[in-house]
Amino acid sequence: MAIIDLTLPLDKGPDGTCVINRSEKKVTSLHKSYTAALFDVRISSMAGTYIDFPGHIHETDDGADAGNAPVENFFRLATAVIHLDRQSGSGGISARELADNVSADVHECRALIINGIGKRTYSDVDDRSVFLLKDAADWIVSTRCRLVVSDVYESREIQGIFNILFSAGICTVCRPANLFKITDACVLTSVVVLPLQGVTQCTCRVFAEKK
Repeated sequence: MAIIDLTLPLDKGPDGTCVINRSEKKVTSLHKSYTAALFDVRISSMAGTYIDFPGHIHETDDGADAGNAPVENFFRLATAVIHLDRQSGSGGISARELADNVSADVHECRALIINGIGKRTYSDVDDRSVFLLKDAADWIVSTRCRLVVSDVYESREIQGIFNILFSAGICTVCRPANLFKITDACVLTSVVVLPLQGVTQCTCRVFAEKK
């Protein structure tokens, strides 16, 4: 089974979005003494790859969060894959461009993967200089998917892309990695989150596997 990890490594360190402090504790058992490692982790909800539930925006909150969302909503979802190769500063992606670059039947899938910047990484692209247009967000809603994993979303001008998706009950995975490594038109996608009650945005792990 070929599995592709779509998770961006965490930016760790004093100035990063994830701070990890390690300590040790001496433990003595009946048979042997040993040293246990303990970790104090402080992490931003936007550290690495992260998921937004509709409740990330107060006005679109549907009550789902990392602690109560059903696991089956994020486990091995049939996912249509869209590959583009947009350069930094190339602007908006339209509904037509998405529709013209998908091979799988989107209406038979529960999720979408949108690889908007090809093999480029976030450091290769000016922030929000490649983005989804409003009609692209409307097209995504029309597919009736429940999850989007994409390396492009909103523009600098804020056109309300997340509001459109959240209003339709769609969760969004932001800042994924390695999308260009997916070669199939349809894969199975799994998102793993900690069961954090009441949290509507949090770091996650994302995997794609051959269907």
